Amino acid sequence: MNKSLKLTGIPTYDTYILKCNENFRTAGMDEIKTWLESLKGRLRPSTIRMIKAGLKKSILATYENQANSAIFLAALDKSFSEIRLDRPDTKVYSEEILSKKEIEALVQNSSPRTGLIIQSLGNTGLRISELLSIRIQDCIEEGKFVYIRIIGKNRKERRVFLPTSLFRKIRRTFQGKFYLFETKNGKRITRNYAWKEIHRKGKEILNKNIHPHTFRHSFATNTILKKGKDIKAVSQYLGHSSTAITADMYLHSELRPGDLF
Repeated sequence: MNKSLKLTGIPTYDTYILKCNENFRTAGMDEIKTWLESLKGRLRPSTIRMIKAGLKKSILATYENQANSAIFLAALDKSFSEIRLDRPDTKVYSEEILSKKEIEALVQNSSPRTGLIIQSLGNTGLRISELLSIRIQDCIEEGKFVYIRIIGKNRKERRVFLPTSLFRKIRRTFQGKFYLFETKNGKRITRNYAWKEIHRKGKEILNKNIHPHTFRHSFATNTILKKGKDIKAVSQYLGHSSTAITADMYLHSELRPGDLF
């Protein structure tokens, strides 16, 4: 490879793709492997895995003329499989959780549209891609609540709920024709746009680095630990493939600085 890597349009990926381009005028696999190795011990394994995924996506975009070549794809897969990383720490820690007051502050100090997206994430624990893919036809009003059909990872189906009052406010504000959340031009709101807006508001209002998944973590933690709900029910509601994933992420003891000093 003898080109600078193309950006993907995904902010979390592109931050590190730019850094890779700054380090290497032309980023070959040897340089990429060396760079990823140098990040061990400086960044969390989960972050390095994310960077690795972004670099692979970028390489496919950079060499799009070869992206349909079986030989090229096999060589790329082999090269990336040789980059070994430690098992990621999937636990969600208390500093990654937002309180009810913090979520309310974000909602109240954001634009009506961004505020409703934040409020919906906080109420449902949905992944941002799941939220923005909700079709109006998948929403059924039943009294005080709306039942929403979700198609999650691996085409796994489940349902979540929204208060009817919030649902109607979303309908009035977004006026979507097909999707619940649409732009004023009638297009589905993109994941990248929502990510940027939420991250910007987190820094501006709370001085915290947050992202859409922060609300999923907050929902799960508050539902399991504070409301004491059954972990199997929460796991199914979140769309996890097993209760072990839910337990590993949210059920763990944690020492805080105040416990030690």
